[in-house]
Amino acid sequence: KLDWTTTSYISDFKKYYDRGDIPITVMHSGSINKIKWCVAPDKLDLMKMLPLFCTGLVEKSDPTRILAIMGCFELVEFNKEELIRPVIPLIIMPLKIGLNLRDEQIVIVICKFL
Repeated sequence: KLDWTTTSYISDFKKYYDRGDIPITVMHSGSINKIKWCVAPDKLDLMKMLPLFCTGLVEKSDPTRILAIMGCFELVEFNKEELIRPVIPLIIMPLKIGLNLRDEQIVIVICKFL
């Protein structure tokens, strides 16, 4: 049995980001960091990318944390509802894993995303 409270969890988002497979970078603009998309969010395959970004909501270190959070919100914001609806079953498990960590910071972010 895996004890989520003591085990460090490395998300798929961090693995793919570190490898350079996610088309985003950090854009430093003053004191606020933003996402710079290499491919427009509405042109990405939501069936792959939204679940991947949702796995990153458990990250606690920057820049992966901020990229995952902002990426989730922007993917939902810039895509149409009919494209998002079929992806919902795929994001349930990553969100459930994050909630099961019972880390206050992570739970707050996931609740805001929901």
